[in-house]
Amino acid sequence: MPFQSSWESRTVVTKWTGLVTGEELLAFIKTGHAHPDFDGLRYSLHDFTACTGTAFSHSNIEELAAMDSAGAISNPHIKVAVVATRPDVLSVVRDYIGTELSPYPVRVFPDAEEARSWLGS
Repeated sequence: MPFQSSWESRTVVTKWTGLVTGEELLAFIKTGHAHPDFDGLRYSLHDFTACTGTAFSHSNIEELAAMDSAGAISNPHIKVAVVATRPDVLSVVRDYIGTELSPYPVRVFPDAEEARSWLGS
C-alpha cells in the first residue's frame, strides 16, 4: 500500500510513497472515515514528499470530494494540509478543491513544519 497513516491526538498524518492512484486515495478515505477516532479528528496532514507520481481520473477526484462531503456530515471540523511540490500532486489538489464538493479547508505547503504550523493555528 502506498500510504501509511498514524493517528495522533486529533490528527491523522499520512505519508504517501511511490505512484499514488485515485483508487488508493479512495481506500484511504474509506479507511479514515471508518476509523473510531474520525469524529474527533481535527487535522489531516498528507505528506507527498516521497510520492514519485500520480494516476488520477477526474471521476476519482469528484468521488473523493463527494466522500469527504459525506464524512463532513459526521465531522465538519477537519483542516487538511498537503505537503507537496510535485506539479502533478499540486494539480490533483487544485482539481479536488475546484470540484466545489470539498467541505474542508485545504492548503498546500512545501514542508511539514509549515503545514503543522497552519494546522495548529
